[in-house]
Amino acid sequence: MAFKPDPPPDVYLIKDLEQLQALADPLHLRLLELLSQKAMTVTQVANLLDEKPNRLYYHINKLEEVGLVQLVETRPHRGILEKYYQAVAENFKIDESVIQLQQEEVGTLYDLAQGVFESTMADLRQTLRAKLQEESPESSVELKHHIERTLVRLPLEKVKEAYEKVQALGQELRDAQPHEGGEEYGLTVVFYPVVRPDQKSPEEEKGE
Repeated sequence: MAFKPDPPPDVYLIKDLEQLQALADPLHLRLLELLSQKAMTVTQVANLLDEKPNRLYYHINKLEEVGLVQLVETRPHRGILEKYYQAVAENFKIDESVIQLQQEEVGTLYDLAQGVFESTMADLRQTLRAKLQEESPESSVELKHHIERTLVRLPLEKVKEAYEKVQALGQELRDAQPHEGGEEYGLTVVFYPVVRPDQKSPEEEKGE
């Protein structure tokens, strides 16, 4: 009987700046998404991403080095030892203690957001292409989607309430998802304070 690795825990808390920087790479995000579903070899991942295995070895080794991916199994196959890697969790959350908002962290957060957006757009492009390629009027690709950008002005207590609701929705969806079967959907959420170019900071307003 083949060894089956234990499923990863639901959420891993990012508390290290080096881990945060690793997440800023769009390819790393895609690798973690795939390896959170099941343990795979570098070659298997490369086939799914239509990439060359040699290119992915470096990136998976980097994720292993910072503790986001781990080697969970080795299997002999045709005279070589296949290595199976798995993400350390199904989902990743950034601990607020990591974000000190100094220059290096600001750049890392910007890169992370850019990586998330690029991964989202790649998924959306693939879905739209699949929809267009369907010849049947009743396509198997359902375009049930919602895209919205909203700017609101809220008191601090309402901001905290909205933030908690966003977090609760993400947790609710993670708890509800089956491990096998069902349709896969993506949810990308960005909740942030908006600073206008002509807006003064609290420190500047106090100085007046």
